[in-house]
Amino acid sequence: MDEFIEYLWIWLLFNEFIDDCFEKGGLTISSIHKWCEERNIIYEGLMTVIEERDEFINNLLMQNIDVFYNGLNLKRGTYNLLEIILITYDNFPLE
Repeated sequence: MDEFIEYLWIWLLFNEFIDDCFEKGGLTISSIHKWCEERNIIYEGLMTVIEERDEFINNLLMQNIDVFYNGLNLKRGTYNLLEIILITYDNFPLE
């Protein structure tokens, strides 16, 4: 489970990096390479994750599954799934 949380954390940080770059108008492939290098993340591996994620989302959409649906009827952008998972994980009793 720790590895899963670590991957989610990397994904969150990467998305923040992308958002920052878009705001500043400076997103380039070389900036992504640099970001990966600074964090000891394999660029090709990150690109594979992005491709797999996109394919997974496309498959859900082709099955008419709303990828933005949540059972709590929370508006998109008003919650952070990673925070929910981390809180749940922190409160999960280890045996």
